[in-house]
Amino acid sequence: MFAGHLGAALAIGRADPQLNVGVFVTAAFLLDLLLWLFVLLGWESVSIPADFASTRQPAFYFPYSHGLATSAGWSACAGAVAFMVGPRGTGSRRWRAAFLVAGAVFSHWLLDALVHRPELPVGGADSAKVGLALWNHMPIALATEAGIVVVGLWLFTTCSRLSSRRSIGLRPLLLLP
Repeated sequence: MFAGHLGAALAIGRADPQLNVGVFVTAAFLLDLLLWLFVLLGWESVSIPADFASTRQPAFYFPYSHGLATSAGWSACAGAVAFMVGPRGTGSRRWRAAFLVAGAVFSHWLLDALVHRPELPVGGADSAKVGLALWNHMPIALATEAGIVVVGLWLFTTCSRLSSRRSIGLRPLLLLP
């Protein structure tokens, strides 16, 4: 769901074109950045299971980066940071930025819940696991992800403050997914 996270970030970027879209892209990938940090620290793991040749799916143990409860916590933390260092001005502008950044972080979990097999913990490491396993139906998973990217890029380019030349230059990316 790599490209899907980017598509979600672009769509969210439309909600506040005055904020740098890079903030939303970083927020949308925060959980994966944390995953790889936690893998390096030995707190989480990614392994290649015996059925990898047929499923093409690694096995994840990621309760601290990709659990539902922890994802909500990371979203709140990112939103708090966005509120503290975000746009100056009225309180409502800062709250809006905080809400959008938190939403971008949490969108990661929602999209991962679509594609991962049931391995995303609801609470802690030993809690119930969720996942709709769309990756088991790769054509549908790829079409869903491509749709998210196309919609996100279209929404972003139609409202961005980019010059028309740059906006048109981004549109060929719609053909890539």
